[in-house]
Amino acid sequence: MHSAPVIKFREDIEGLRAIAILAVVLYHAGGLLPGGLVGVDLFFVISGFLITSLILEERRKSGSIDLLAFWARRARRILPSSTLVLLFTAALAPWFVSPLLLKQVGRDIMAAGYFGLNWRAALRAVDYSAPGDDASPVLHYWSLAVEEQFYLVWPVLLAALLFLAYRFGRRGRAVLAAVVAGIIVASFLYGFRETFANQPLAFFSTFSRAWQLLAGAMLAVLVASGVVLGRRAVPFVGLAGLALLLWSFGFIDQDNGFPGWVAALPVIGGVAIILAGTAASGPAYAILGIAPLRFIGRVSYVWYLWHWPILFGGDVLFPSAGLATHLALIVLSFLLAVATHFLIENPVRFLPFFATSRLKSLLLGLVLALVSVAAGWALTSYALNQSVTLRNGTVLKLEDITDDRSPAYRSDCHASQLETTYKECLFGAPSASPEVVLFGDSHAAHFFNPVEDVAAEMNTAFLMRSKSGCAAVLGPMWNAKFKRQYIECDEWKKGVVDEIAEHKPKLVILSSAVLQQMMPPGVNAPAAEADRPALYREALRRMVGEILQHAGRVILITDTPRLPEEPLICLVRHPGKEDVCQWPLSSVTTGMEYVPDLSEFGDRVRVVDLSGDICPGGVCRSVSDGKVVFYDQSHFTATYSLNLKDKFRDMFSFGGIGTPN
Repeated sequence: MHSAPVIKFREDIEGLRAIAILAVVLYHAGGLLPGGLVGVDLFFVISGFLITSLILEERRKSGSIDLLAFWARRARRILPSSTLVLLFTAALAPWFVSPLLLKQVGRDIMAAGYFGLNWRAALRAVDYSAPGDDASPVLHYWSLAVEEQFYLVWPVLLAALLFLAYRFGRRGRAVLAAVVAGIIVASFLYGFRETFANQPLAFFSTFSRAWQLLAGAMLAVLVASGVVLGRRAVPFVGLAGLALLLWSFGFIDQDNGFPGWVAALPVIGGVAIILAGTAASGPAYAILGIAPLRFIGRVSYVWYLWHWPILFGGDVLFPSAGLATHLALIVLSFLLAVATHFLIENPVRFLPFFATSRLKSLLLGLVLALVSVAAGWALTSYALNQSVTLRNGTVLKLEDITDDRSPAYRSDCHASQLETTYKECLFGAPSASPEVVLFGDSHAAHFFNPVEDVAAEMNTAFLMRSKSGCAAVLGPMWNAKFKRQYIECDEWKKGVVDEIAEHKPKLVILSSAVLQQMMPPGVNAPAAEADRPALYREALRRMVGEILQHAGRVILITDTPRLPEEPLICLVRHPGKEDVCQWPLSSVTTGMEYVPDLSEFGDRVRVVDLSGDICPGGVCRSVSDGKVVFYDQSHFTATYSLNLKDKFRDMFSFGGIGTPN
């Protein structure tokens, strides 16, 4: 096997790694550093510079690039530690991950094992800067996935460009620089566009992050070509880059158009510091080269692996954790990183048995990747076999309960957040014209079963019109996932109103979650919490008025009671004790303050509050008559929803609809 290429050791880059990991850790430790997550962007720049420098040095010395040797070194460097942390997380997840999230975490571990987690997170529209229902103790592996995907392609492209350039007698590095510059621009523009169209995709996509790795790669090409700073420029450029980084850590807002153009700031800062450091002098070089920072930088990779599952688990075990607890968790994760570095990372990386053989190193990497995938599969299987035991001895698989959802989802008649069109979705009596429209978000979709049954009984049909996170109100809404105005919701609702105007139904039933965020007129941001009820009431009143221009009558179902905790978690942890898993209606969020005064519309509008039926006797139960009521904090199971058929018969009668069979 060829010996690994060697480039001049850079003390400042080791210190720069320390700055990057400290920023990320402090960000995740309760947001101690508001913009610290851009430390990941800095890691990309460093990685692109070092890897490309090594490849160019190998090409200069040997006249070729040994791709298998490159990938073998990556396998020994990356996979032993990453697999260890994934195995640790998979083994302990049942003790600190919600039963409802275990399946998701198992699949995340599988995706982390084959370096595809960034795409899984993008497709699920995960909000990494403020994880909620998407929380995962291995979500930080998304950045490793980006790097490894990049390094499967980049060395091949680099080798091909250099070969073609020399083959046709052109200067290889000039051609390489031109191509890299073009890709950087394309990747940056793609990320900028997607930030305002699909922010999670922009955040996690390899295509929108490639320019950051290539910024480091471009710098490596320039440095290898002899580009240096003048002696007088070195101190200024180094300190300016360091200042730009520190400003980015303190002031970049992850919730406001990130990555977008603002991601260029930490990248420029990192490039400036690395470029200035080629002179091996200057104040920034001296600061980054101090021994404590260099040691932290040396273990930065394994600290990155350990910090998030430790902080994640700590926040679960200590939900009221303050500064002292977070600092203790940081120290624990650092100690684990140091131990892993000396006991696993370096011993395996430099073990002659592997280091002298491409094949053995690549086989090691394959085995470790398969072990990680197997660990994720085992956790997923465990999650799928969890159960709920009722007082009467009935055992229900948790997976069956969470899958007991509105058929609207299975028939693709519930639009996702990015969809703006819809299927025909006409249900009830065959060949009947739609006399009813069920309109709203998922809090309308979970009424599908009783509405369908009653429509069939009444020899009529209804249109199913629901969309995730899109309340049936006439006003702009903020999408917290995409961190922008929910324009897909606006377009979709306009289409539904046009459809109502076309069909002129006798009855429109509105039902939506009131916690969706409204936007004040003329302001490109969500309304302050105190202002949301008034904005929502006015937007709902306008929607009712608009619908009544085309429909006979409107029923507004007040929001579904939102329980103070997850009922299924309670049932899993208290088998046979349903009475533990019930809550007084007074402790439940009902959203009545979001209901507008609709008296101006007279008897054409009726407000229906189902709280008394869902929570009889003022108690919201997780199990009623042997049926599980909720599959999460505010959505009914499809089985339970049929208990409300009588209420919907009354609603149809209010609309003057149909004749029973």
